[in-house]
Amino acid sequence: MVAAPFTASRFAAACLAAALIMVAPLSLTAVSGETDAIEPTIEPMLLVAPGPSATYIDLFPQDMNSYQTGGWHDTVNGDGTGGTVQAGLDGTSILLDGTINALAYAVRNAPDARDFEMSVDFTIVKQQMSPEDRLSFLLRFKDPTFPTGCCFGGSGQVHATSGLRLEFNVGRGTVTPYRERNGAQGSALAPPTPVSIGFGQPHRMVISYLGGVLTVTQDGLPVGNWRTPNFSPGRVGLEIYRLDLTVSGLSLTVF
Repeated sequence: MVAAPFTASRFAAACLAAALIMVAPLSLTAVSGETDAIEPTIEPMLLVAPGPSATYIDLFPQDMNSYQTGGWHDTVNGDGTGGTVQAGLDGTSILLDGTINALAYAVRNAPDARDFEMSVDFTIVKQQMSPEDRLSFLLRFKDPTFPTGCCFGGSGQVHATSGLRLEFNVGRGTVTPYRERNGAQGSALAPPTPVSIGFGQPHRMVISYLGGVLTVTQDGLPVGNWRTPNFSPGRVGLEIYRLDLTVSGLSLTVF
């Protein structure tokens, strides 16, 4: 077969086709299933991290069934009450009852989250005014185990095979991150940080946990920023001791 003469008009058409190929958007190439790497300087928008994979918004008391709840009270040194989680009297919250000398918890059934941002709206409505009044946020709690009875410490708390306990010691005015290991509370990951949580006032705690970076704000003000081990995904929740806490809402965005 003999090729047709390469005329000037055919040469111009070939140049035009080559130019169109050179300026074609690389995003079209990516969509077509090509496996070649995309140059970040050419197509930067394709390298932006994906958005949230899921957001869970819990309003109480109607979403209480999304949580595993429970607790205990000291029958010897208490007043026979506490250790429960129930609907608040205002109809717009749940009450974690940790007085007197009692513990209560609420741990979300799902999902197991690694990278997330959690926002909790709460009010401390009663305290024993002791050095051990505590509010703990349970983060990345893998395979949690739950207390079966009194008292505080050891098997009297929620534990996990791995995870992080962000403990606000309201009585001492500090916050400390502790690691969970093999079903027990491990060592502190940082020294205590001074913090104040006003009694009888509504607060919003926002906890961001991305990789090994934990960032916390209260009412829009910074509380602390810590670098931690990059624990496995796990459940989130709250635990209180020697105080009563109402929670009106919890928002969890998992990335």
